[in-house]
Amino acid sequence: MIKAFFSNCRELRMGSPYQPCRLTLEGEWTPELEAGSWVGVQASSRGGERLALAEWDLDQGVGFRIVVVDSRSQSVEQSAGIQGCCVALGWLATRWAGGRARRANFRRDLAALE
Repeated sequence: MIKAFFSNCRELRMGSPYQPCRLTLEGEWTPELEAGSWVGVQASSRGGERLALAEWDLDQGVGFRIVVVDSRSQSVEQSAGIQGCCVALGWLATRWAGGRARRANFRRDLAALE
């Protein structure tokens, strides 16, 4: 099981409610990920062997990528960039689901990594 801890969260832009955070991972196996610019949300799979995280992707405006860490296969998967701000992560059966901030309609804004 991998656990994620966020620290040093600060405003993305002055007055913004979205904050990039520093990431620290703990567990029997942890990949080497950049500590830098993470969204302070996470979701673990039912058995705890997979952990979904959101990393800020500011190259093309405000956006994020989903990073899935699998402790069983000792692998890391990354989604393509998603525009907007991630406000929540969760699991649907065997995949993650993340919601963008837009009119607070989480169901309509689900994205999934196959």
